[in-house]
Amino acid sequence: MEHVVFFPAHDGTPAFRRVASLQEAVRLVEHLRNVENVNEVSVHALTEVPLAFKPYYRVEVPDGVE
Repeated sequence: MEHVVFFPAHDGTPAFRRVASLQEAVRLVEHLRNVENVNEVSVHALTEVPLAFKPYYRVEVPDGVE
């Protein structure tokens, strides 16, 4: 399952990286903390949200019809 790691970039702007697994996310967090001295990190799992399409009808009345 894909994961996303959120952290502040060097200039302070929000940054993120998508990785293929939780293990890769953990390695990235370790790198960010140990090498780049980044303390504010969060990891989120990406899961698909099921969608369904349903018909939708809209009634329109032409202009001038009362």
